[in-house]
Amino acid sequence: MRALNTFLFILLLLSSTSSQIPLSRWDLRIGAGASFPGIRSITPVLLENEVNYTLNDLLTTSLGIDVAWGKNQNHESLSYLQGNLNLFVSPFKNYYRSDLRFGSGLSYWNLLTSLYADSGTSLDQIPIESYTYQYVGLNAVLEVRSIVFTKSMVGFKLLGQWYHRRIHNYAILLKYGFVL
Repeated sequence: MRALNTFLFILLLLSSTSSQIPLSRWDLRIGAGASFPGIRSITPVLLENEVNYTLNDLLTTSLGIDVAWGKNQNHESLSYLQGNLNLFVSPFKNYYRSDLRFGSGLSYWNLLTSLYADSGTSLDQIPIESYTYQYVGLNAVLEVRSIVFTKSMVGFKLLGQWYHRRIHNYAILLKYGFVL
């Protein structure tokens, strides 16, 4: 019994000291989810890579690259490459175990839409028309994350982006990351 109490005390002591170790200011996050661009009723699959730098307890910056692709039943497809530069505010301070943050920033969106001819098989679809668009806009982000292990984190992200000519894009992502 004495050995068990000693073991539990040492375990408690180690867990309290390990939670006080400051983590690196850099982290890398990857995410997967869905995008809702409001174009031709297509919901593309979205993949994101993001690097974050924590400035202090309240502010964090991020640089992210998104790639998405999707198509609908009418032989229309949509794909895009997107870059985001954001500044986040953590209203409850950026504690290392969990974080709720709101952000805003700039977004660059390179969008390709295509219409395919149906030749009877899925392998022989021929593009009839393709259009490429490039937009610069603003975005708003809500992100929640929790550190699961010492340097691993999970979370989700809600993203809204607005461009000129009433073009918009919304996205939801599940994210995994690790502290560098």
